[in-house]
Amino acid sequence: MQKLRVGIRGLITHSRSTRFDETRARISWIRAAYLAAFAALGWSYIFRGVMEPYRKQLQQPDISVVLRRTSFVTSMRF
Repeated sequence: MQKLRVGIRGLITHSRSTRFDETRARISWIRAAYLAAFAALGWSYIFRGVMEPYRKQLQQPDISVVLRRTSFVTSMRF
């Protein structure tokens, strides 16, 4: 959430409150992988039944469909 306020002497101050949501971050990895699979393999792969849980997770991010059985790398080195 961003807030802009007019402070003393008419100066504009800005404060930003952010919350990290690990579930949303994990869903963003799923979305990126889904789009990469589509780009590389096309419609025929994306519409396979095995992809249904991932489509459902992307459509309903507030419920846990694939997150409970998916592991993610938490630290990466470059």
